[in-house]
Amino acid sequence: HLLMMGIGLVLTVLMQSSSAAVATTLTALHSGAIGFEQAASLVIGAAIGTTVTAGLASIGASTAAKRTALAHVLFNLCTGLIAVILLPLFLRALGWMESRVGWGADATGLAAFHTAFIAVGVLVFFPIIGPFSRMIERILPEKESRLGRHLDAGLFTVPAVAMEAARECLRKCSMALFQQLQLRIQGTAPSRADELLIAEIEMALRQSSEFIAKIPGFEGEAVGSHMRRDAYHAVDHLAQLLPSAKETVSERGGVPLRDGVVLCAQALSGAIGSLTQPGDGTVVAQLADESTNLADWRKAVRRDLLEAKDSQATDAALQSLDDIRSLDQIAYHAWRIAHYLRRDPLPQG
Repeated sequence: HLLMMGIGLVLTVLMQSSSAAVATTLTALHSGAIGFEQAASLVIGAAIGTTVTAGLASIGASTAAKRTALAHVLFNLCTGLIAVILLPLFLRALGWMESRVGWGADATGLAAFHTAFIAVGVLVFFPIIGPFSRMIERILPEKESRLGRHLDAGLFTVPAVAMEAARECLRKCSMALFQQLQLRIQGTAPSRADELLIAEIEMALRQSSEFIAKIPGFEGEAVGSHMRRDAYHAVDHLAQLLPSAKETVSERGGVPLRDGVVLCAQALSGAIGSLTQPGDGTVVAQLADESTNLADWRKAVRRDLLEAKDSQATDAALQSLDDIRSLDQIAYHAWRIAHYLRRDPLPQG
């Protein structure tokens, strides 16, 4: 039995398909080249052999893919063990059915055996899916950020898909960052959870930049270069915007920032909308106008501060210039990020 299981395992590894190994076994059984017990052992080995294929497929893959492969390996090993235990019982049942209804040790019986032990495996694992998945997560903890978990090296075989995965990761980072910035400009200090999220965004940006650099050339290199350049621009703007998410904006020096905060909040909301739904570029154009308006506001406030006659008030008000510039820069970078990462509508027809 062990020898036949080993042969079934090797067949699956060589053909990279347990279905092909089972089909070969059914043919051999039907032709009388092997007996039913030998065929059953081959089928068990073929089921276990798929674990090798899953392991090979997970090499260099993301943590999620590795977890899936590990779950597949453990499930098939357990079902193989269940099949070894069930084989004597199944043979007795098959002998009984052959004497009663004429259903014997043929290809149909072998298919029924294969289906039966897989079904039993499902029934065994179904009640413990939760604990089983948590065990897999403990064995293979998440190494990459949650935002960057879809940056799978397996996508490099289709460069366009890989690039879109990178752009989607950057969109998620952008939306998470914009939401954090909305809190900062309202004067809300970052909580511990916020700090962890900002660190996760920072990690995802590094992963995205490294992932984009590894994407092979496109079939249409002009289009590919354009998409790669836009992605790098977005990464650069996000990196410049990230420090603003760690600091709150306040009305220091008695300078009212309400108008600037309103304009900046509008820009952030528009940027989030442009990254969520496809558009015709109208939202991005509006963001450009809002960024310009905020820049004009910054210049006007700065001029008023510098031309103030009360020197003491001027010295105190100058402390707010950093916040004024920060609001301007947030709106500008949000506009540029939305420009480079916006979702273009799908072509019609």
